[in-house]
Amino acid sequence: MKKAHPEYYALLGGKRATEHYNGAECLSSEGLFRENVRYLRAMFDHYDEPMVSVMPEDGYSSACQCELCKGKETPDRGWDGKISDYVWNYVDRVAREVYKTHPERKISCFAYGTYTLPPEKIDKLSPNLVVGIVQPRRFFHDREKRDHYVKLREAWLKKSASKELLIWDHYPFT
Repeated sequence: MKKAHPEYYALLGGKRATEHYNGAECLSSEGLFRENVRYLRAMFDHYDEPMVSVMPEDGYSSACQCELCKGKETPDRGWDGKISDYVWNYVDRVAREVYKTHPERKISCFAYGTYTLPPEKIDKLSPNLVVGIVQPRRFFHDREKRDHYVKLREAWLKKSASKELLIWDHYPFT
């Protein structure tokens, strides 16, 4: 795929990210969008999966720098929201397309890293989209940190049409 469709990969520093360990995506690529939808439908049709993830690879922290992606980052939201609208717009768009043919199946993505905060440009997520929150459980002894994650859950639930939420307690370095 990296050789056949380098345009599916983010343009970073003037070069397509095909050498990135998993290949960072260009979330404005129509080809990537079509491939992702096709993949999800195959997972549902042939493997009878109830839910499949559309989460970017670990370490995805910057938007593609191609002409189609320019201006889609929101650095004013800080690290946790730097690419929230960019990532969640793509994930929601994929979920809405798959919902047309598989309304009973679920698409998941975790709020993580630079797309932890809910998007500002989406009022309600697709009904088949289930958001997960990655939370560092080791900080929950701190009331302020714990309250931050409770508020984050509440904010995501306001965006959620499904009212489903996954929690991943992240335990490294405990």
